[in-house]
Amino acid sequence: MMAIKILVTVFVLFVKHSTGAEQGHQSKRLLMNDPDHVETLLHQMQVEIQNLKSKVETQEKQIHTLQTSPGQGSGATYVRWGRKECPGNNTELVYSGYAAGGYYNEEGSAAEYICLPPDPNLGATWSDSHYGSIYGAEYESDGFGGGLWNDDVPCAVCRSTTASHTLMIAAKNQCYDGWSTEYVGELAGGHHLHKAASSFVCVDKNPDEIIGGEAGQDGKLFYPIKTVCGSLKCPPYHNNRLLPCVVCSR
Repeated sequence: MMAIKILVTVFVLFVKHSTGAEQGHQSKRLLMNDPDHVETLLHQMQVEIQNLKSKVETQEKQIHTLQTSPGQGSGATYVRWGRKECPGNNTELVYSGYAAGGYYNEEGSAAEYICLPPDPNLGATWSDSHYGSIYGAEYESDGFGGGLWNDDVPCAVCRSTTASHTLMIAAKNQCYDGWSTEYVGELAGGHHLHKAASSFVCVDKNPDEIIGGEAGQDGKLFYPIKTVCGSLKCPPYHNNRLLPCVVCSR
């Protein structure tokens, strides 16, 4: 495409110089039979082509810079459950907070886990009976790192400075080709007999706890997730096996 543009420009320049200010076939023949005029015209064409090449090279460098250097507005974000900091692999910490959600045994509870910031801007006191509720979250099993049962769960919101997409993959502990690993963990969610719905999240394989949050007060709970064969294809899956997870980016 760029080569065509250059040829068109050269052709236009050629026509402009070949016609000049005079009109008619006789003037064209005189101009083209003048060696000095032809030499001047060719030199001007060479200069124009060189200028166009320089512009193309500059534009190609600008395109390469934009493709390889994400701007301030780009970068994928994700939550690292169970940790207070980001992995450090080309990531920056947006904030370190507290895992929370709806009460584990209330039918109207929200399903998702949420990472609350440590410096909230709170609204008015609410005494009306029409409300939803949010609670802190606890590990409800020693399956996360060992010895964390009833401990409150931290979380970190992270931004990748090099990636534009993130993906949590359950039942894998490594990313597929072309994707980079943000962190590896254990798949977690709610208890299968509790009333409240929940979602699946990836708790870091080396989980941390919030200091001072050892008391068991329930709230939003994290349980490890095991497989149940039936409609789940076994093999490749097997019954009663805990699932790992990995958060990937690209």
